[in-house]
Amino acid sequence: MFSFSSIAVFSTLALSAFTSALPLGAGIQAESETELKAGLNVPDLRRTEVPSLATIFADVHVELDLKLDALIHVTAENATVEALSPILADVTGILSGLVTDVQGLVGKDLTVILATVDGTAQLAVNDVVTLVGGLVQVVLSAVAAVLTVLNGNVPGALAQLIGTVVQLVASLLTVVVSLLGAVFTDLGALLGAALQTVFGLLNGLNLGGILGPLLSTANGLLGLVF
Repeated sequence: MFSFSSIAVFSTLALSAFTSALPLGAGIQAESETELKAGLNVPDLRRTEVPSLATIFADVHVELDLKLDALIHVTAENATVEALSPILADVTGILSGLVTDVQGLVGKDLTVILATVDGTAQLAVNDVVTLVGGLVQVVLSAVAAVLTVLNGNVPGALAQLIGTVVQLVASLLTVVVSLLGAVFTDLGALLGAALQTVFGLLNGLNLGGILGPLLSTANGLLGLVF
Protein backbone atom coordinates (compact mmCIF):
# COMPACT_ATOMS: atom_id res chain seq x y z
CA MET A 1 0.00 0.00 0.00
CA PHE A 2 1.24 3.47 -0.91
CA SER A 3 1.76 5.30 2.40
CA PHE A 4 1.09 8.93 3.14
CA SER A 5 4.75 9.38 4.07
CA SER A 6 5.73 8.22 0.57
CA ILE A 7 3.25 10.65 -0.97
CA ALA A 8 4.69 13.51 1.07
CA VAL A 9 8.25 12.67 0.09
CA PHE A 10 7.49 12.48 -3.62
CA SER A 11 5.37 15.64 -3.54
CA THR A 12 8.07 17.59 -1.72
CA LEU A 13 10.82 16.39 -4.06
CA ALA A 14 8.73 17.09 -7.12
CA LEU A 15 7.77 20.59 -6.07
CA SER A 16 11.29 21.49 -4.93
CA ALA A 17 12.78 20.20 -8.17
CA PHE A 18 10.23 22.08 -10.23
CA THR A 19 10.45 25.38 -8.41
CA SER A 20 14.25 25.29 -8.30
CA ALA A 21 14.26 25.50 -12.09
CA LEU A 22 12.53 28.87 -12.00
CA PRO A 23 14.53 32.09 -11.59
CA LEU A 24 14.19 33.72 -8.18
CA GLY A 25 11.72 36.59 -8.19
CA ALA A 26 10.38 35.91 -11.70
CA GLY A 27 6.76 35.95 -10.56
CA ILE A 28 7.25 39.08 -8.46
CA GLN A 29 8.86 40.90 -11.35
CA ALA A 30 6.06 39.97 -13.74
CA GLU A 31 3.43 41.17 -11.28
CA SER A 32 5.22 44.47 -10.73
CA GLU A 33 5.54 45.06 -14.46
CA THR A 34 1.86 44.28 -15.00
CA GLU A 35 0.82 46.72 -12.26
CA LEU A 36 3.10 49.40 -13.65
CA LYS A 37 1.73 49.02 -17.18
CA ALA A 38 -1.82 49.06 -15.87
CA GLY A 39 -1.13 52.32 -14.04
CA LEU A 40 0.35 53.91 -17.17
CA ASN A 41 -2.36 52.43 -19.40
CA VAL A 42 0.29 50.67 -21.49
CA PRO A 43 -0.86 47.48 -23.28
CA ASP A 44 0.90 44.27 -22.32
CA LEU A 45 2.50 43.33 -25.64
CA ARG A 46 3.94 40.11 -24.19
CA ARG A 47 0.55 38.47 -24.59
CA THR A 48 1.14 38.30 -28.35
CA GLU A 49 4.48 36.53 -27.95
CA VAL A 50 4.98 32.78 -28.13
CA PRO A 51 5.60 31.50 -24.57
CA SER A 52 8.50 29.19 -23.90
CA LEU A 53 8.10 25.72 -22.43
CA ALA A 54 9.45 26.99 -19.10
CA THR A 55 6.93 29.85 -19.02
CA ILE A 56 4.03 27.53 -19.82
CA PHE A 57 5.00 25.15 -17.03
CA ALA A 58 5.61 28.00 -14.57
CA ASP A 59 2.10 29.34 -15.16
CA VAL A 60 0.54 25.89 -14.85
CA HIS A 61 2.45 25.16 -11.66
CA VAL A 62 0.94 28.25 -10.04
CA GLU A 63 -2.57 27.22 -11.14
CA LEU A 64 -2.24 23.64 -9.95
CA ASP A 65 -0.48 24.18 -6.63
CA LEU A 66 -3.48 24.62 -4.34
CA LYS A 67 -5.61 22.06 -6.19
CA LEU A 68 -3.00 19.32 -5.86
CA ASP A 69 -2.26 20.22 -2.26
CA ALA A 70 -5.93 19.65 -1.41
CA LEU A 71 -5.83 16.23 -3.10
CA ILE A 72 -2.56 15.20 -1.46
CA HIS A 73 -4.00 15.95 1.98
CA VAL A 74 -7.35 14.24 1.40
CA THR A 75 -8.77 12.26 4.31
CA ALA A 76 -11.40 9.56 4.66
CA GLU A 77 -13.82 12.22 5.90
CA ASN A 78 -13.58 14.50 2.87
CA ALA A 79 -12.87 11.91 0.14
CA THR A 80 -16.37 12.28 -1.28
CA VAL A 81 -17.70 12.81 -4.78
CA GLU A 82 -19.05 16.21 -3.75
CA ALA A 83 -15.73 17.42 -2.33
CA LEU A 84 -13.32 15.93 -4.85
CA SER A 85 -15.18 16.29 -8.15
CA PRO A 86 -14.78 20.09 -8.47
CA ILE A 87 -11.07 19.88 -7.63
CA LEU A 88 -10.42 17.06 -10.06
CA ALA A 89 -12.42 18.87 -12.73
CA ASP A 90 -10.24 21.94 -12.27
CA VAL A 91 -7.11 19.80 -12.51
CA THR A 92 -8.30 18.22 -15.76
CA GLY A 93 -9.06 21.63 -17.22
CA ILE A 94 -5.62 22.97 -16.33
CA LEU A 95 -3.82 19.89 -17.65
CA SER A 96 -5.86 19.97 -20.85
CA GLY A 97 -4.82 23.57 -21.39
CA LEU A 98 -1.20 22.61 -20.70
CA VAL A 99 -1.24 19.87 -23.34
CA THR A 100 -2.78 22.29 -25.84
CA ASP A 101 -0.20 24.98 -25.07
CA VAL A 102 2.72 22.56 -25.47
CA GLN A 103 1.25 21.30 -28.74
CA GLY A 104 1.15 24.93 -29.83
CA LEU A 105 4.95 25.05 -29.68
CA VAL A 106 5.27 22.57 -32.55
CA GLY A 107 7.05 24.25 -35.45
CA LYS A 108 8.22 27.22 -33.36
CA ASP A 109 11.83 28.32 -33.22
CA LEU A 110 13.83 26.10 -30.87
CA THR A 111 15.41 29.09 -29.13
CA VAL A 112 11.89 30.27 -28.25
CA ILE A 113 10.75 26.85 -27.05
CA LEU A 114 13.78 26.33 -24.81
CA ALA A 115 14.09 29.86 -23.43
CA THR A 116 14.10 30.16 -19.64
CA VAL A 117 11.35 32.12 -17.91
CA ASP A 118 13.44 35.30 -17.88
CA GLY A 119 14.68 34.69 -21.43
CA THR A 120 18.37 34.90 -20.52
CA ALA A 121 19.33 31.26 -21.14
CA GLN A 122 18.31 28.02 -22.85
CA LEU A 123 17.01 24.88 -21.18
CA ALA A 124 19.19 21.78 -21.32
CA VAL A 125 17.75 18.27 -21.35
CA ASN A 126 18.03 17.96 -17.56
CA ASP A 127 16.07 21.20 -17.17
CA VAL A 128 13.28 19.80 -19.33
CA VAL A 129 13.24 16.61 -17.25
CA THR A 130 12.99 18.73 -14.10
CA LEU A 131 10.08 20.78 -15.47
CA VAL A 132 8.09 17.89 -16.88
CA GLY A 133 9.06 15.20 -14.38
CA GLY A 134 8.50 17.47 -11.39
CA LEU A 135 4.99 18.40 -12.48
CA VAL A 136 4.07 14.83 -13.43
CA GLN A 137 5.37 13.51 -10.10
CA VAL A 138 3.29 15.86 -8.00
CA VAL A 139 0.15 15.28 -10.09
CA LEU A 140 0.55 11.52 -9.75
CA SER A 141 1.29 11.84 -6.04
CA ALA A 142 -2.06 13.61 -5.68
CA VAL A 143 -3.80 10.87 -7.68
CA ALA A 144 -2.12 8.21 -5.54
CA ALA A 145 -3.21 9.97 -2.36
CA VAL A 146 -6.85 9.96 -3.43
CA LEU A 147 -6.76 6.34 -4.61
CA THR A 148 -5.07 5.23 -1.40
CA VAL A 149 -7.69 6.88 0.81
CA LEU A 150 -10.50 5.42 -1.29
CA ASN A 151 -8.82 2.02 -0.87
CA GLY A 152 -10.13 0.63 -4.15
CA ASN A 153 -13.69 1.85 -3.62
CA VAL A 154 -13.64 4.53 -6.30
CA PRO A 155 -17.08 5.95 -7.19
CA GLY A 156 -17.79 6.02 -10.91
CA ALA A 157 -17.80 9.81 -11.13
CA LEU A 158 -14.38 10.07 -9.48
CA ALA A 159 -12.97 7.17 -11.50
CA GLN A 160 -13.88 9.01 -14.69
CA LEU A 161 -12.22 12.24 -13.55
CA ILE A 162 -9.11 10.47 -12.27
CA GLY A 163 -8.94 8.52 -15.51
CA THR A 164 -9.02 11.80 -17.43
CA VAL A 165 -6.19 13.21 -15.31
CA VAL A 166 -4.13 10.08 -15.96
CA GLN A 167 -4.84 10.23 -19.70
CA LEU A 168 -3.81 13.90 -19.82
CA VAL A 169 -0.52 13.11 -18.04
CA ALA A 170 0.12 10.41 -20.65
CA SER A 171 -0.72 12.88 -23.42
CA LEU A 172 1.62 15.48 -21.92
CA LEU A 173 4.53 13.04 -21.85
CA THR A 174 3.81 12.04 -25.44
CA VAL A 175 3.65 15.65 -26.65
CA VAL A 176 6.82 16.73 -24.86
CA VAL A 177 8.86 13.80 -26.14
CA SER A 178 7.44 14.33 -29.62
CA LEU A 179 8.33 18.02 -29.46
CA LEU A 180 11.88 17.66 -28.18
CA GLY A 181 12.83 14.01 -28.66
CA ALA A 182 14.74 14.73 -31.86
CA VAL A 183 16.76 17.46 -30.12
CA PHE A 184 17.32 15.58 -26.87
CA THR A 185 17.59 11.97 -27.96
CA ASP A 186 17.86 10.75 -24.35
CA LEU A 187 14.82 12.70 -23.12
CA GLY A 188 12.51 9.67 -22.96
CA ALA A 189 15.05 7.60 -21.07
CA LEU A 190 15.78 10.38 -18.58
CA LEU A 191 12.08 11.01 -17.96
CA GLY A 192 11.62 7.28 -17.50
CA ALA A 193 14.38 7.15 -14.92
CA ALA A 194 12.96 10.17 -13.08
CA LEU A 195 9.45 8.69 -12.96
CA GLN A 196 10.27 4.99 -12.53
CA THR A 197 9.52 4.84 -8.81
CA VAL A 198 6.25 6.78 -8.83
CA PHE A 199 4.97 4.77 -11.82
CA GLY A 200 5.90 1.57 -10.03
CA LEU A 201 4.04 2.61 -6.89
CA LEU A 202 0.96 3.54 -8.91
CA ASN A 203 1.09 0.20 -10.69
CA GLY A 204 1.14 -1.45 -7.26
CA LEU A 205 -2.32 -0.02 -6.55
CA ASN A 206 -3.72 -2.60 -9.00
CA LEU A 207 -6.13 -0.18 -10.65
CA GLY A 208 -5.36 -1.08 -14.24
CA GLY A 209 -8.63 0.29 -15.61
CA ILE A 210 -7.82 3.78 -14.36
CA LEU A 211 -4.05 3.77 -14.67
CA GLY A 212 -3.80 1.70 -17.86
CA PRO A 213 -3.29 4.56 -20.36
CA LEU A 214 -0.50 6.08 -18.29
CA LEU A 215 1.32 2.82 -17.66
CA SER A 216 1.01 1.91 -21.33
CA THR A 217 2.60 5.24 -22.27
CA ALA A 218 5.34 4.70 -19.71
CA ASN A 219 6.03 1.27 -21.14
CA GLY A 220 6.14 2.38 -24.77
CA LEU A 221 7.37 5.96 -24.75
CA LEU A 222 9.71 5.97 -21.76
CA GLY A 223 10.92 2.38 -21.99
CA LEU A 224 9.64 1.32 -18.57
CA VAL A 225 8.56 -2.24 -17.90
CA PHE A 226 6.05 -3.17 -15.17
